[in-house]
Parts: sequence; C-alpha cells; structure tokens
Amino acid sequence: MREFFIKGPHVLYWFPHPKLRIIAAWGSPDREDLELVRSGLTREFTLPKHDGIIDIRRIDAAVSLVSLLESLFSFMHTNREVWNKTIERGAVVHSSSAMAAALIGYRTILKLESTARNDFASLGEAFAWLGHGGEALSLRAEQTIRDAIGGDAVVALSQVRQWIANNLSEPTVAQCARALCVSERSLQRMLQESSTSLRDELAKARVDRAKEILRTTDAKLESVAKDVGLSKSQSLNTLFKRLTGSSPTEWREGQRATRSD
Repeated sequence: MREFFIKGPHVLYWFPHPKLRIIAAWGSPDREDLELVRSGLTREFTLPKHDGIIDIRRIDAAVSLVSLLESLFSFMHTNREVWNKTIERGAVVHSSSAMAAALIGYRTILKLESTARNDFASLGEAFAWLGHGGEALSLRAEQTIRDAIGGDAVVALSQVRQWIANNLSEPTVAQCARALCVSERSLQRMLQESSTSLRDELAKARVDRAKEILRTTDAKLESVAKDVGLSKSQSLNTLFKRLTGSSPTEWREGQRATRSD
C-alpha cells in the first residue's frame, strides 16, 4: 500500500507506511472529523495486520476528548472481531493521566485483544516502542501533524499546565514544546503573552500537588518533596512559603484544624 493521507478540520488520518497508521486530533473535533476517522478505519479493516498510534495531546477540553473517544470506541465495539484481526499493537500519545485512565477503561469494556500502551508523552516514545522508522520518521510525523494543524500551531495555557502536572521533575521548554507538538518559539510567546513562564507554572504545579498530598496523607516532608520533583524538604519549604506565605507543616496543621471545627 502506498502512503495514505486524509485530513479533516481537527483530525489527521495517515498511513506513513503499510505497517503503521497514525490518527492525530486537536482542538475540538466535530462530526466531520469523526466521520473521517470512521471512514478511514473502515478502509483499514481491508488491510494486512498493522500497528496504530493515536495522538490526542492537543485536544482542547475534556468534553471534546470524551466525544472523540466515545465515537472511536463505539465504532470499535461494533467491529471488534475484525479490529482484533487487523490491529497488532496500539500506542496512545497524550498529556494527562486522566486520559490514560479513560483509555484503559474503554479498552477493558471492549475486550480489545491488541497489545496497547497508553502512557506515552511524545510521538518519539511511541515510535521507539513500536520500532517503526526510528527518529527520522518520528520527526517527520511531528512536522506533518504541525503542518496539518496550521504551521506554527498555537498551544493553550491549560494544555501546558496539564503537561507540567504530569512532568514535575525539572521539565524544559524544549520537552514541553515537543510533547505538545509546537515550536519552542510559539510556546515561549504564549507564556509571555499570558504573563507567566514555564518556571512559574512549574512552581505552582508543585505547590498544588504538595497541598494535595499534605491534605490527604501523613507523608513526611522529605517524601512530599520527592513526589513533587524536588530533591530535599528544605527546597519544598522555601517554595511553599514563597507561594502561600506558610510552611508546609503550618499549612497542613491549618487544614486539620479547619476539618476538626
């Protein structure tokens, strides 16, 4: 089969070579996009067994993700037998642990037999696991998706925050841009226009995660620090006090006092 490529307003359906299919979705996929994907999958069932990648890093909102997943998995349920005979392995690229949980739930309900992993943060990781094309094809895929979206694509601050929340151990602008399929320049510009920076967003994400742990567990500060990507409790103390005005211990005691009243 020769390379096959179709594009909707918010979806790209692409066979870069006979053994690999890529579906990328962004923004808020509409009915036209979903029909395009279903049409592509119907065609796919006539092909020899192959692997598949679904890239949903740039879906705008939870409602858009749910709509896309419900449509895809409804189609898979109807065609489960032929799907199991057609798809060898599946990889999902996303930016949220909630997305991964939803995908695992759908797959369990549908009893899909293909080997799958839902824990990839970049196309490069998915390509490496599947063993297709190496870095050259991975970079080509990133560029093809970017071109389909519209060149130097715009990324939303909510997407950056979601990615940071899942990558608290010293993430870089380059890593974030690559994961969200945008250029570093575009990411930096968006952060500047939003009067923030990756460093500031990381600090807020770490404190938010620390608050959650402090509120719901009795974990020691050393453990909390490591869970939020910091090497020692003193670093957590300094950061927490700078953003909240209280130390982690003071904040935890205040939460407990509030609950006991």
